[in-house]
Amino acid sequence: MEVVPYLLALASLVGFMGFARVGLGVASISSLIMIGLAVRDLSSVENYFLLILGVSSLAVFVYSMAYTKDKLQSALLPLFVLSMYGVLVSENILLFVFSWELMTLLSYLFIRDRDVGAKYFITMHIFTTIPLLLLIALAPTLSLSSLRGNLPFLLVMIAAMAKSGIVPLHFWVAETYDSAPSNVSSLFAGAMEKVALFALVKAYLTFNPSRELGLVVAILGALSLTIGTLFALKQKNAKRLLAYHSIGQMGYMWLGIGIGIYLIPSKVGYLALAAGLFHALNHSLFKGSLFLTAGAFEYSKGTVDLDKLGGLFKAMPYTGTFALLSSLAISGVPPFNGFLSKLLLYEAGYSSGDPVLQLATAFAFFISAATLASFIKFYSSAFLGGESEGSEVPVSMVVGQGIPSILCLLLGLFPLTPGVNPYSYFSSSMFLLMLAVLAVGVLVAVPFNGVEAKPWNCGATGFPEERFRLKASSYYHQYEEKIGALYSLSSYLRKAGSALVDAMASAYWWISKYFEEYIDEAIIMPVIRFLTSLTIVLRDFSVAMEVTMVLSMIILAGVIVLLVGW
Repeated sequence: MEVVPYLLALASLVGFMGFARVGLGVASISSLIMIGLAVRDLSSVENYFLLILGVSSLAVFVYSMAYTKDKLQSALLPLFVLSMYGVLVSENILLFVFSWELMTLLSYLFIRDRDVGAKYFITMHIFTTIPLLLLIALAPTLSLSSLRGNLPFLLVMIAAMAKSGIVPLHFWVAETYDSAPSNVSSLFAGAMEKVALFALVKAYLTFNPSRELGLVVAILGALSLTIGTLFALKQKNAKRLLAYHSIGQMGYMWLGIGIGIYLIPSKVGYLALAAGLFHALNHSLFKGSLFLTAGAFEYSKGTVDLDKLGGLFKAMPYTGTFALLSSLAISGVPPFNGFLSKLLLYEAGYSSGDPVLQLATAFAFFISAATLASFIKFYSSAFLGGESEGSEVPVSMVVGQGIPSILCLLLGLFPLTPGVNPYSYFSSSMFLLMLAVLAVGVLVAVPFNGVEAKPWNCGATGFPEERFRLKASSYYHQYEEKIGALYSLSSYLRKAGSALVDAMASAYWWISKYFEEYIDEAIIMPVIRFLTSLTIVLRDFSVAMEVTMVLSMIILAGVIVLLVGW
């Protein structure tokens, strides 16, 4: 029996308890760092993101006990999580960039399609590696706190945009998340994106940029939540649908943090920042769980094509239940956590008094309805409509889905928001109580008579009941026609972006080939050969010197003996 996945789950649980100090009163992680790197005592923001990473990795490691068959993937998963921990705890700029690059490299190794992986890797090199190397060049010392001003913030913002899939640097997300194993996609959406968000927040807290840059962050967030969600609405591949929703949900976070940067130190600014951070935790839970649901589709049915699924609830009741909880949470339905974080964001945006931010908030409110429509499609096309052959996934995979999805409900009832009491805006417990009273009243007033009605088949004969459902590709055709121009424009821009990346990749390989054929062979290799030959000569010379010294000592000792004897 493979014990590695069990050890990983145990390690993740220990890490979650040891690293996540938020609300737990556990000692700082800095006491656990024994390698002498510049890691300072952690702030509440750093601990908050450590909590996010701890919960996400715990769920994935438990899920992977049965899901992961690849031993190499089992070995790389903890290293991938460790690299993200490195980004979160680093005050030393070299350690920060090294951990970031290690995170990029390890995430690349999980991508199964070579072309998709190459596109991802080149994109990350252009938009994250180069800005971070420039950040190192600007730093007067090795401490991140030695940097100040707008330019360092902009460099980190570009890197965070690329890593978290913010428009217009989102063109790699759907293909990459689809190509990776579902447990890894869960870490991409639940953890890696949040590490990028942490970098943005840390850059704001450390570099003290101009408040006007908050408007830029908020506008990028509004564009991302709009474009990401509208493209998710038309997908029939479950993982691509979830990937586009990651772009959209990251937009909510950027909108909240942007409003916060622009309006802090006002109360509205702190409320917006808290909303963005709270939504980061919430998104890591419901999106992490939903990607694990997609993995359950792969495991049980061998496909994530929603047109080929359907009627799975009776075959997979636990997966269906947890998927329902997460779908309601991401759709912003009370009393789940997604509703509360979005409510705080709407409150902050509407109260900002700025027409640009109010318009962005209106877009966010509208897109929340589009998110609900998208997950009606996701859930009904996968789990409803007759019955389908299949079986429930193993217990560890069910538990892995259950951990974050149940937390979606618990955090809706007992929210964990940094510095804000959302009960002043909405009481989830009171809402749940009223809902329960209403449900009991309906059952009493309209008792169920036990008669089960069959769906009407319009008079057709011999039409199988399992086909009484809408396929995912049949949803929202009229809506897609109304905004077809947006889809066409975005597709054109996506192709242009891909062409740009391909051109950059070709230039990269040409430079590498030129370097290898000319500079390497003409200059570097002769120098290396000379140094190698010199080393051999010096080594032989050193041996000769040692022999000479020994012979000299013997001769000297003999001379002394002769003189003494004489």
